[in-house]
Amino acid sequence: MSRKTAFISAVSIAAAVSSANVLAVTLDFNSLADGANNSAVQAYLDGKVGVGNITVTGAGASRYYAGDGFVYSIGGRYITLGTTDGATSPTDSTHFDPLNVNNGYDTFIYNAGSNPSTKSKFGTPGGDKITMAFKIPILSISFDWEVFPNGDCGTCTSSSPNWPDFELFAGMVGDTTPTDSFTGDTIFPVGKYDPATKSGTSTYAQGLGTFSANFSRPMNYVEFVDWPDRIGIDRLDPTTVPEPGSLLLVGIGIAGLGLRRKRGAAS
Repeated sequence: MSRKTAFISAVSIAAAVSSANVLAVTLDFNSLADGANNSAVQAYLDGKVGVGNITVTGAGASRYYAGDGFVYSIGGRYITLGTTDGATSPTDSTHFDPLNVNNGYDTFIYNAGSNPSTKSKFGTPGGDKITMAFKIPILSISFDWEVFPNGDCGTCTSSSPNWPDFELFAGMVGDTTPTDSFTGDTIFPVGKYDPATKSGTSTYAQGLGTFSANFSRPMNYVEFVDWPDRIGIDRLDPTTVPEPGSLLLVGIGIAGLGLRRKRGAAS
């Protein structure tokens, strides 16, 4: 076997093994019923990616949730994760889909804790967050997101403690501080919309958009956090890295190719 052929074969093995360990599925949650609890969300994940590969806490499912009713609407129907895929703002009507397979409503998950206004520490469950632990560390993540308007923030500003926001934290199970943090208005923009210029909007703070990021290193734990009220996520797409055992198989394959070449030369 030539050196070139051995190299191509080794790369092919590595690519095949790596591909086998990528979560090649977009988690859209649409088979979940409106009002499903965390156990149902967990069962959905188990069915999609295999039992034990993703462990979720703090999640509930909804199609119709619209915060305190201050979300921008078209013809009386709210623009939310339940009626859009890939929307970039709370007024993005180009992604509004009133006639999809769920009669205009997709299912998304949100932080379903009983007290979302109590901020919890990283690495611990809390009403303000959804947590996910991954059996195989992930390299990147993407999802649609929504910050629902808080009825206490009709007059507040971005410097107010009641201003809604969204934070994504990533690290390892057992960490007490995150390795990577994604926060701020430029990452998860939240704003107020002037009804004088956009008919039907409210002046309550809200946000809706899409997000994707590569982590600084492989992580096996993420938190989707809101303060002080509800967030939602949909079309979640985490990308995993190969399992150590699979990497070992790649190494064995490459070593075997080298040994075969050496024996061939000796003959």
